[in-house]
Amino acid sequence: MELDFFYRYPPVGDDDRRRGLHVSVAGHTRVPPHTRYPPTQHPDDYHFSWHKGRVLAEFQVVYITRGRGTFESAASGKIPIAAGQAFALFPGVWHRYMPDKATGWDEYYVGFNGPLAPRLMADHALSPDVPVQAPGLDEALVASFIRLFDELRGQQAGYQHLLAAGVVQILARIRVAVQRRPFAGQPVREIIEKARAALMERTDQRVNVARLARELHVGYSRFRRAFRDYTGMPPAQYHLQLRLNKAKDLLRNTRRPVGQIARDTGFDSIFYFSRLFKAKTGQTPREFRTMHQGGASRE
Repeated sequence: MELDFFYRYPPVGDDDRRRGLHVSVAGHTRVPPHTRYPPTQHPDDYHFSWHKGRVLAEFQVVYITRGRGTFESAASGKIPIAAGQAFALFPGVWHRYMPDKATGWDEYYVGFNGPLAPRLMADHALSPDVPVQAPGLDEALVASFIRLFDELRGQQAGYQHLLAAGVVQILARIRVAVQRRPFAGQPVREIIEKARAALMERTDQRVNVARLARELHVGYSRFRRAFRDYTGMPPAQYHLQLRLNKAKDLLRNTRRPVGQIARDTGFDSIFYFSRLFKAKTGQTPREFRTMHQGGASRE
């Protein structure tokens, strides 16, 4: 195994900084066993040693696809790192990391900053106290890094826009891979898919979730918890959103009276439907129809 690496530190202009997100560095390093780390010399703001560590003025995400090692920061303490894990670095937080000498490792990394960066990290469950996620060995995640590198090699007009989009995609792929891993190959995944299909077929009525769990031969508590973990929301809320989406579609594409649409989506009361619709969308059904259809509702 030979040392292999690629990295770029693209120039960041004033226009780039005024946007919500910009990339300052990205790269990939294959570190063989018993290799000095870091194996290449980086600019002073980025170079570090295990002995001294470093503090960055930006965010970074590092994804390990082979080998193992150690990560440590002032906020999280020392954490063992294995292939299939990603760890995040935060501005102003001292940190250090290195591969195990016996294994080396392969790393993919990207550094970024901007007004959107703190919110993006928080939205994807990364913080100085919890900097490590385990997306597993994900080919799509590696492909997202490679597309980033391709843009950096070419640096054609507007490439920083695509680099910023690439960062969002990388963070999303890490989060989604972590969310999906517990369900891979598990029978509960099939149960949830059947439940989603049943809920989509019943947008014209209210659904008793406990009864649905019994239909699927699974305990209610386990079903509700697994459904929330898989979809991001409890089954009752998921079904309500489906009914409201159907109501929006009917308001946009038909001339049915609002009262009829309320009944067609399982609401017994037009007043409750209208109040809930406004609470969820910020508009009454009539206002929504006027905006999207250009006409008034017939009630």
